[in-house]
Amino acid sequence: VTFTKNEVLMGKNTGANFRVALVKVSPDGPHKDEIRYLVDPFAQEPDPAFDTTRITKNWQAMWDSGCDPR
Repeated sequence: VTFTKNEVLMGKNTGANFRVALVKVSPDGPHKDEIRYLVDPFAQEPDPAFDTTRITKNWQAMWDSGCDPR
């Protein structure tokens, strides 16, 4: 999963009010799609370097740390 530097900074600035939604799209149709929400996903992320334009995270790790929609 790739995020822009601006997305990371916005997430860090808004804290627990920031959400990322991950969706696994099923070939069997939308009724089989799965959704996970990540709350404050950049809390432990260091501030990006000045010349950073994007940050890439592991999909499975993010999926595993997410939760079902509430």
